[in-house]
Amino acid sequence: MKNFSGDHPRQYIPSLQQGTITDCNNHRKQILLANHFQSVYSTSNYETAFCRSIPGLEVETHKAASEITPKDPQLK
Repeated sequence: MKNFSGDHPRQYIPSLQQGTITDCNNHRKQILLANHFQSVYSTSNYETAFCRSIPGLEVETHKAASEITPKDPQLK
């Protein structure tokens, strides 16, 4: 009956642990996850050769994107 009435218990993400830190508070868990993803996707994890090639790749990507003309005029 509860399912039909829309009365659902609030779902929480289980406690998260990073090293010796364990967080149960949703706001602190959010910060913990953000910090983790920031460290995982940091450019400091890239090899030096790849980091040197990034500016050239950005220029090539921008140039290729500017050469694409949309078929629908409203997309300009």
